[in-house]
Amino acid sequence: MTGQKDRYSTTEKLWNLDDEQLTTPKHDELVLMLSNKDYSKSKFDIIDVETIDYEVPLKTCSGFIVGYWDVVINKSSYHALFIECKPYVDSFGKVMRQINTYKEYTNGYKIYLFTPDIRFKEAFESQGIKVISP
Repeated sequence: MTGQKDRYSTTEKLWNLDDEQLTTPKHDELVLMLSNKDYSKSKFDIIDVETIDYEVPLKTCSGFIVGYWDVVINKSSYHALFIECKPYVDSFGKVMRQINTYKEYTNGYKIYLFTPDIRFKEAFESQGIKVISP
């Protein structure tokens, strides 16, 4: 045998960063709210929105998929907002671990958590993650 049959193709599987909320209707609702440019402009206090992309993969230099940003709002000024959508925060630590892992591959762009669950807002914001509620 020359290699493993069950090799992981993403760090989400390897490090168990799976987002169980990803397949819920509430998650879809949050993502689709942000598809409206006017809504996104008002929620994130931005003037220019060039494109809004969904489930954007984060890859290493070798092409290994680290994970997926739920929404990326590309501004015409060559800046982007990276947004993780969560219908609820089941564990502060788990969400922090996921976002910190993604942050390693995002090169200093602004990162947001879009969630109606604001129990941990102060803690997330103390770590540089802006929490926006629908």
